[in-house]
Amino acid sequence: MNIVIVGNGLSGTILAKTLRELDPESKIVLIGDEKHLYYPRPNLIEYLAGNLAYERLFAFREEWYREQGLELHLDSRVTGILRDSQSVETDGGRSFPYDRLVLANGAYAAVPPFQGKDKRGIFTLRTLDDALAILDYMAHHPRVAVIGGGLLGLEIARAVKARGRDVDVYEFFPRLLPRQLDSPGADVLKRQIENLGIRVHLDVATEEILGEGEARGLRFKDGGECSADMVIVAAGLGLFAVALDFFSVQAAVPSMAEDLDTTTTTLQWVLSGYLLAVSAMLVVGGRLADIFGRRRVLVVGLAIFGLASLVGGASQSAEMIIVMRIIQGVGAAIVFPVSISVVTTAFPPAKVERAVGLAFAVLAIGQGSGPFVG
Repeated sequence: MNIVIVGNGLSGTILAKTLRELDPESKIVLIGDEKHLYYPRPNLIEYLAGNLAYERLFAFREEWYREQGLELHLDSRVTGILRDSQSVETDGGRSFPYDRLVLANGAYAAVPPFQGKDKRGIFTLRTLDDALAILDYMAHHPRVAVIGGGLLGLEIARAVKARGRDVDVYEFFPRLLPRQLDSPGADVLKRQIENLGIRVHLDVATEEILGEGEARGLRFKDGGECSADMVIVAAGLGLFAVALDFFSVQAAVPSMAEDLDTTTTTLQWVLSGYLLAVSAMLVVGGRLADIFGRRRVLVVGLAIFGLASLVGGASQSAEMIIVMRIIQGVGAAIVFPVSISVVTTAFPPAKVERAVGLAFAVLAIGQGSGPFVG
């Protein structure tokens, strides 16, 4: 059997290792777009701080891959998946046949749509190449602005400060780590960070990165400005556009449609709607909560989900059921990222119990009303 794994990060590499332990015979091909062997990403912070040597970044030696019988291809980006011939193509023109294909190519560091975000001197930290580029640029640019006071932003600030640079952290929220810490805890953390010599600025929303050709500072939405020689953005992750091509399940759709007593086109609309809902689930709720507040977003999301459940359950039209099912997904997408933090930090236990009971009641009504609901 030929197994091709796209992505040589944690998931891809450990999967290859586990498969080899379970199956000594199959051919396992590991394709990564980075030019480096697998390294645990938390090591990048210590490497950036100067606490970890380059050679110690990597989890496995190059010889280990050969000893495990893993065929490793670095600096190779998969550009096409050919389902008919069951093979993948890379940007180097090579083709790799597969019996089983695994996509483990992960995420990328997100950069919000600031004005001037394409200037020189603006960085994110996701890969070893990112860390190397930061160190190279930082050697001649000592004033560093870190946008984002989350866990990664604070760790980057600590690492940069350990290199003797002047560091400011700019955070959108009025306190650090608002999803993890209450106000007293956030105040303690802020003091600890500032004791390291790092300046922390709260409740500031970056609007523009200043400079002619290269970063020279930040402008905020309240009109304030600051100076900096370079900018590191720590604003979370985005998803790679891994094309989940529904043509790849075309062969299965007709029989599924027959089993469900509906049309192939109808079922494809359901699948497409769910793909959109799942994609939204990963980003929409958290973004809306940042803007409008967690409790308000939770209430709106639950209302959308509940109403769509009731309307879809009462409908006899396949098209209306599909539309309501997709709207249900949107409601779930809004609620999902904020629900856990809200119920654990924002509401008294009695309110939580009532809200959960109401949600289960809505689900029960929807489940009893129609086959696509609940």
